[in-house]
Amino acid sequence: MEFKGRISWFWYVLPLALLALAIATAVEDGSVGKALPLVPAVILLVSLLVRNKTVFTPQHGLVIQLGFFTKTISLAQVKSIEATRSIWSSWSTSTQRLVINYGSYDSVMISVQNEDLFFQYLQQHYAYIAIKKDR
Repeated sequence: MEFKGRISWFWYVLPLALLALAIATAVEDGSVGKALPLVPAVILLVSLLVRNKTVFTPQHGLVIQLGFFTKTISLAQVKSIEATRSIWSSWSTSTQRLVINYGSYDSVMISVQNEDLFFQYLQQHYAYIAIKKDR
């Protein structure tokens, strides 16, 4: 089962602003030399918008994909999932996040567009995982 990631408006504005800055720099300078360092940043930010999902697979477990990055967590290790509005750094492009606690002391934050469906899927297929929906 695949769940698309939730994306805050900020993540749409940032690559557009960097692209506008690159164009303005190239126009003002008359060459693209000074604008080239901004291109990798724009590519990275666009990749975050295009490839942002969480997938449950029987073979691999929980696969979190964000941009060029992928993290896989064994579902047997997942202890709990709780809703939060934390602003700490995470694999999430929104402040409406879910904290996945797994292993001994590990955790990762994600965001999904449809949290209700995500929690419903967890309860149906992985009832042993503790769920806290309230923020």
